[in-house]
Amino acid sequence: KISTKYFSNDFTYRSKSGFGMPLQKLFNHPKMIEQMNDNILPSIKERSIFQSRAISDYFNNLQNINSYQLNTLWSMITFELWCQKFIDLRKSN
Repeated sequence: KISTKYFSNDFTYRSKSGFGMPLQKLFNHPKMIEQMNDNILPSIKERSIFQSRAISDYFNNLQNINSYQLNTLWSMITFELWCQKFIDLRKSN
Protein backbone atom coordinates (compact mmCIF):
# COMPACT_ATOMS: atom_id res chain seq x y z
CA LYS A 1 0.00 0.00 0.00
CA ILE A 2 2.88 2.34 0.74
CA SER A 3 4.31 2.01 -2.76
CA THR A 4 1.00 3.11 -4.32
CA LYS A 5 1.73 6.56 -2.87
CA TYR A 6 4.82 6.71 -5.07
CA PHE A 7 4.10 4.34 -7.98
CA SER A 8 1.14 3.36 -10.13
CA ASN A 9 -1.05 0.35 -9.28
CA ASP A 10 0.28 -1.41 -12.40
CA PHE A 11 3.79 -1.14 -11.06
CA THR A 12 2.94 -1.88 -7.43
CA TYR A 13 0.87 -4.99 -8.12
CA ARG A 14 2.80 -6.45 -11.05
CA SER A 15 4.05 -10.04 -11.02
CA LYS A 16 7.43 -10.79 -9.54
CA SER A 17 10.32 -10.80 -11.97
CA GLY A 18 13.92 -11.77 -11.73
CA PHE A 19 16.94 -9.68 -12.51
CA GLY A 20 20.16 -10.43 -14.28
CA MET A 21 23.64 -10.21 -12.89
CA PRO A 22 26.52 -8.63 -14.79
CA LEU A 23 28.36 -11.95 -15.05
CA GLN A 24 30.78 -10.86 -17.77
CA LYS A 25 31.90 -7.94 -15.63
CA LEU A 26 32.12 -10.12 -12.52
CA PHE A 27 34.15 -12.83 -14.24
CA ASN A 28 36.57 -10.29 -15.72
CA HIS A 29 37.32 -8.64 -12.38
CA PRO A 30 40.97 -9.21 -11.34
CA LYS A 31 40.00 -10.64 -7.92
CA MET A 32 37.59 -13.11 -9.54
CA ILE A 33 40.24 -14.19 -12.03
CA GLU A 34 42.65 -14.73 -9.15
CA GLN A 35 40.08 -16.74 -7.15
CA MET A 36 39.17 -18.84 -10.17
CA ASN A 37 42.79 -19.71 -10.94
CA ASP A 38 43.98 -20.20 -7.36
CA ASN A 39 40.96 -21.79 -5.70
CA ILE A 40 37.84 -22.54 -7.69
CA LEU A 41 39.13 -24.23 -10.87
CA PRO A 42 41.63 -26.48 -9.03
CA SER A 43 38.93 -27.50 -6.56
CA ILE A 44 36.46 -28.27 -9.37
CA LYS A 45 39.10 -30.44 -11.03
CA GLU A 46 39.86 -32.29 -7.80
CA ARG A 47 36.18 -32.84 -6.97
CA SER A 48 35.59 -34.42 -10.45
CA ILE A 49 31.85 -33.79 -10.52
CA PHE A 50 31.98 -31.57 -13.60
CA GLN A 51 34.24 -31.63 -16.62
CA SER A 52 36.83 -29.22 -15.32
CA ARG A 53 38.32 -28.67 -18.76
CA ALA A 54 35.00 -27.41 -20.12
CA ILE A 55 34.57 -25.03 -17.18
CA SER A 56 38.11 -23.77 -17.62
CA ASP A 57 37.51 -23.30 -21.35
CA TYR A 58 34.33 -21.32 -20.67
CA PHE A 59 36.13 -19.11 -18.19
CA ASN A 60 39.14 -18.54 -20.44
CA ASN A 61 36.92 -17.70 -23.44
CA LEU A 62 34.30 -15.46 -21.84
CA GLN A 63 34.09 -13.23 -24.91
CA ASN A 64 33.06 -16.16 -27.09
CA ILE A 65 30.51 -17.99 -24.94
CA ASN A 66 26.76 -17.52 -25.18
CA SER A 67 24.42 -16.56 -22.34
CA TYR A 68 23.47 -20.20 -21.69
CA GLN A 69 27.14 -21.14 -21.26
CA LEU A 70 27.73 -18.07 -19.10
CA ASN A 71 24.86 -19.04 -16.79
CA THR A 72 26.08 -22.65 -16.74
CA LEU A 73 29.51 -21.43 -15.69
CA TRP A 74 27.92 -19.35 -12.91
CA SER A 75 25.92 -22.36 -11.70
CA MET A 76 28.98 -24.60 -11.58
CA ILE A 77 31.03 -21.99 -9.74
CA THR A 78 28.34 -21.37 -7.15
CA PHE A 79 27.88 -25.11 -6.68
CA GLU A 80 31.60 -25.51 -6.11
CA LEU A 81 31.63 -22.70 -3.57
CA TRP A 82 28.66 -24.32 -1.82
CA CYS A 83 30.60 -27.60 -1.67
CA GLN A 84 33.61 -25.85 -0.23
CA LYS A 85 31.48 -24.20 2.41
CA PHE A 86 29.30 -27.13 3.47
CA ILE A 87 30.62 -30.48 2.25
CA ASP A 88 34.31 -29.84 2.90
CA LEU A 89 33.40 -28.50 6.33
CA ARG A 90 31.85 -31.85 7.22
CA LYS A 91 34.99 -33.72 6.14
CA SER A 92 37.14 -31.71 8.54
CA ASN A 93 34.88 -32.41 11.54
